Amino acid sequence: MLPELDDVDLTEALAEGAFGRVYAGVRRSDGQPVAVKVMHARLSRDSVAAGRMLQEGRLCWSLEHPNVVRVLSFGRLADARPYLVMERLFGQTLEEALNQRGALTPTEVVEVATGIVAGLRAIHRRATHRDIKPANIFLRDGRLERGAVAILDLGIAGLATDDPARLVRTASGDVACSPAYVAPERLRGEPAGPGGDLYSLGVTLYECLFRQTPYVGPPMAIAVQVCRARSAPPLPPHALPEGLRVLLVRLLDPEPAGRPADCEEVSAALSAIALEADALAQGVSDLTRNATEAQAAGGAWRPDSGGVGAAAGALVSRHFHADFVPERVRTCEAAVRAAAEALSEARARNEAAEQAAARFACDLDGRARTLALDLGSREAHHARALTELEALRGRRAAVADSLRAGDRELSVHFEVHAGAVKRALEAARETGEPCDRASADVNEAEALAGRIRALLETRAVDLALEAGLEAALADAHGAVAAGARALVSTREALAALEVERQGPLAALEAFARAAAEAVQLRHRDQAVAFLALNFEIDEALLG
Repeated sequence: MLPELDDVDLTEALAEGAFGRVYAGVRRSDGQPVAVKVMHARLSRDSVAAGRMLQEGRLCWSLEHPNVVRVLSFGRLADARPYLVMERLFGQTLEEALNQRGALTPTEVVEVATGIVAGLRAIHRRATHRDIKPANIFLRDGRLERGAVAILDLGIAGLATDDPARLVRTASGDVACSPAYVAPERLRGEPAGPGGDLYSLGVTLYECLFRQTPYVGPPMAIAVQVCRARSAPPLPPHALPEGLRVLLVRLLDPEPAGRPADCEEVSAALSAIALEADALAQGVSDLTRNATEAQAAGGAWRPDSGGVGAAAGALVSRHFHADFVPERVRTCEAAVRAAAEALSEARARNEAAEQAAARFACDLDGRARTLALDLGSREAHHARALTELEALRGRRAAVADSLRAGDRELSVHFEVHAGAVKRALEAARETGEPCDRASADVNEAEALAGRIRALLETRAVDLALEAGLEAALADAHGAVAAGARALVSTREALAALEVERQGPLAALEAFARAAAEAVQLRHRDQAVAFLALNFEIDEALLG
């Protein structure tokens, strides 16, 4: 049975966890979809657990930040269970996104981290979150964008006015958090401030990039590893922007003093990383354009390649006067210079091939990612349409049940009323007098007539409601059908893109492999030419 709230109509249960159950509902005052979290009855008797949930409600209600889940109201039900009425979020948690698509790119990590830090900055004005992890980060419509991030579950947050050394514990006495994400000072029972949230942020970003937390194993083993650490855990070999690598190491410093001072500093670092990535992308673009323009003009574009040729010239000049260089030595020196230039040109072609393949793959990946996000958004909208359709079906079924029950009651009342009228009339005929208005039969008939009129009025209301629900159901069926068509169209576009990418990408990869092989051959030619030069110099000196 669904709980009853003053301003919310609950429609269904969405999820259930250790602390309570989450229901879907609609706010009567404005029709806004909401999610209502209700604590389990067995836990609501624990004043600490109940207080923690109401504290979460007060804190989120007072923040009003786009990167923190909004709490619209909170309180206790008639049976004293605490509840929170929150905005209903459609999409997935960061944990679900990682399980579904794997590790994120550095660009995506910076984007998500920027949203998390913006929310944490607002929280830190009044509290510390104490449980930042992928499961508590929500992505609206599954979008990996800073504006789509919403921080969830402030149930164990410590207010800024609390004793900073106090660890929030569950009814069983355990620290209410996941050890893999907890700062070392909290596990050691030391004062924990905003720096503990920044450590948890570092672990979350680490997991986004490498698909595992820095320390793995059973919870107790993880806690021991975290407490014993004397420096940040080593980062796996991975292509990361230097700024992101430095920030990650600082966030994971076991000592609070080694971490960034606050969210402002982390936000500034993330902005610098984003600018660095943009500048790098622009630089690659300019380099590729210069190479393309030079080759189109018939020129031989190459980076600086003077090293080996200059070394060959220095070697010759060290042993021979410029006017008396043997012809075979001069020929070998020219061969070394030619080999160096050929190697430089091969490297330029290889770089151009790699960049072209990377650009093409990046473009396709971007288009595929856009389509995938669009598909996720459409699936969320389709799921909402299905939910609304099922809710309307439930309401129509309830109205139909009410009509059937009312018709059965009307039938009984009609029959009883007819019997009472018949008995009153027969009594009047026997006495030859008008009906006695005070007789039991007449009183019963009048009472039944009033009840029948009330039932008929209720039936008319139910019939009007049923007609309205039929129209709403027709609209909902149309929305579901349109959503299904949109899903099919997006999936077909994804399939077509996958077909489109196969041929050109394979050709580009083959070209890149050929260019790489050419570089290896030119390396060999250069090495042989240099050995030949040394040989000829030795021969000339001996001769």
